[in-house]
Amino acid sequence: MTIYRSIEYNLKHSKSHMRSQSSQVAILILATMASLSAGNVIHVPGDQPTIQAGIGAATNGDTVLVAAGIYYENINFNGKAITVASEQGAGLTVIDGQSHGSVATFATSEGPNSILSGFTLQGGQSGFDDGGVRISSASPTIQNNVIRNNSVGISVRFGSPLIQGNTVRNNSTDTSAGKTGGGIRMEVVRGPKSSIT
Repeated sequence: MTIYRSIEYNLKHSKSHMRSQSSQVAILILATMASLSAGNVIHVPGDQPTIQAGIGAATNGDTVLVAAGIYYENINFNGKAITVASEQGAGLTVIDGQSHGSVATFATSEGPNSILSGFTLQGGQSGFDDGGVRISSASPTIQNNVIRNNSVGISVRFGSPLIQGNTVRNNSTDTSAGKTGGGIRMEVVRGPKSSIT
């Protein structure tokens, strides 16, 4: 009788130990998968000297996190499903295009996982569609930005972007030259609708 109880006790503890190890392995696998899907964080200027260099170094799922300051450059997402965000918000983080085209461009079929958030975008002007944000045949997410002092605040040609929580002000252009401008310029065809809130 004692022998049977001993065997039964050992079997119960063995099963319990195996369940515990299986749970630990499952938790480890889930944690690894979560860290892989979260992507990397690239700091500007810590890891890369410019925002565009950060975008160039990023792969889909990564975040380019930008420290407060004024950045004199024009950025292009180049089709990447990444987040470009400021650490301290639009009040402290400015991208100035210096009148060399659009400040931010989405023109390579970017989708809603291409996210621009938390910047002041200014000094964007030049060609017909250029301004603060130029979206052409793309549907990115533009959120929580201040878009000011550009020829066009946001220009959308053939896309369905999500434009949310932005302040668009003091954008104008020379209409006598055949250009249109102002806050938000949209040229669309039938298809999914843009969302502007």
